[in-house]
Amino acid sequence: MPEQSTTGQLLGGRYRLQELVGRGAAAGVYRSFDEFLGREVAVKIFVKEAGEPELLARQEAEIRILASLIHPGLVTLFDAGTDAAMERSFVVMEYVSGPDLRQFLREEPMEAASIASIGSDLASALDYVHGRGVIHRDIKPGNVLLYKQRPSEPDSPWRAKLADFGIARVMEEEHLTGTGRTVGTAAYLSPEQALGESVGGASDVYSLGLVLLECFTRHVEFTGKPNRVRRGTPQQGRRHSRRYRSRVEGPAGCHDGEDSRGPAHCGRSCSCPAAVGREAEPA
Repeated sequence: MPEQSTTGQLLGGRYRLQELVGRGAAAGVYRSFDEFLGREVAVKIFVKEAGEPELLARQEAEIRILASLIHPGLVTLFDAGTDAAMERSFVVMEYVSGPDLRQFLREEPMEAASIASIGSDLASALDYVHGRGVIHRDIKPGNVLLYKQRPSEPDSPWRAKLADFGIARVMEEEHLTGTGRTVGTAAYLSPEQALGESVGGASDVYSLGLVLLECFTRHVEFTGKPNRVRRGTPQQGRRHSRRYRSRVEGPAGCHDGEDSRGPAHCGRSCSCPAAVGREAEPA
């Protein structure tokens, strides 16, 4: 989807595409202008070639999930449709003017107050979506959009919104990916996710812990090569998983040797970061 062939076009008779701000394998995101309501929006246009049944199912699932979620820590869905002239499906969302967290950390360190602020925002958003049976499955800095709640105060802490539910799934629904296939971004996978095992909300919490750790260190804790873990027998994979989990001391793992399911699964009183984080989650 070349930028020059799309920028400036009117989508759905209403949304003027202005600037390409993000691109993935299945879609591009444009800063756009809603000519009906006179406001900036973000328009995600799915590529025309993404016609495979699995990708179409993901598109439909993302739209359904976004339409069902309303929370200040999530990017809000405004509209969805198909443009007949372009023959492409699209979703319209609120436009978040700040950088994503990946871009920010590449350029400068983050103050502790901002880390606490975005951690609270994202934990609250995950608590909300998990309570509605949705697992994001791709928590990473590139999917965290930053903004200033008080733009007139440049020293105020950054706030965060979670974006891109493209590989999210509803806990009760069947997988939209092939059996045993690992989905997500390797560097932020929980052990069970890296092994292609069933995942729950705790897997998102584990990934959030790695993201917040990276905010402090500006270093990716795990380079992540899940294909290595996937080789061998299931028994070998489980042994590897146990060894891996016992070494993890990240913000969402228990340094008493438990897995990423957190303090509810500890057999004793635990002061691990997962326990502290769970108690601190906003209501």
